[in-house]
Amino acid sequence: MRMIEEFFENSADSVIGINQYQRICFWNRACERLFGLPPGQVRDKSCNDVVRGSDLNGDVFCRPDCPIFSKLRRRESAADHDLVIQGPTIAPVVVNVGTFVTPAAGRKRTDAIAFLVFRRVDAYCLIKRLAAEAKLPKNNAKPCKYQLTAREMEILELTAKGLKTPQLAAQLFISATTVRNHLKNIFSKLGVHSRAEAVGLALRSNFF
Repeated sequence: MRMIEEFFENSADSVIGINQYQRICFWNRACERLFGLPPGQVRDKSCNDVVRGSDLNGDVFCRPDCPIFSKLRRRESAADHDLVIQGPTIAPVVVNVGTFVTPAAGRKRTDAIAFLVFRRVDAYCLIKRLAAEAKLPKNNAKPCKYQLTAREMEILELTAKGLKTPQLAAQLFISATTVRNHLKNIFSKLGVHSRAEAVGLALRSNFF
């Protein structure tokens, strides 16, 4: 495991190691350059308090109930995701975050249960991703009428497939509170009062 930490220390990507309590136990030199903070100022601090990331829709992502951390504690892989990070010493930066779960045998020699790898997203890739998220379904007359956002359409479609709030939060890498807020906005725009009504209207109007 020392070899892995040495590899991450010399990586051009910013790498954070987190322990079972969601606290930072590893912080490489690239992280110091990205965040403008030395290891001594972040060690043992909560990862979400230091990174303070949000998704591309502006929703807070880094929270104590982080869905990514829940997966990592269970030694499950987590899909790469984009974050907007900012802080008192840095301007907003878009990064793609990958994860590396520490093998069970290696946990005896390191406090890190997983490592988070941050890679800057260049402007071209960011524009392509934002354009893709802004796309509506082919039959978009009704969604446009109700002014649903791309994220609201995504949540509504997944709700129609039977996903509940915890499942939506885990799949979209957002908090349960954010999911509920999106659903409230959907209900308001559609003029309905429940998920069943919202899904029924969406299906009758061929939203997807």
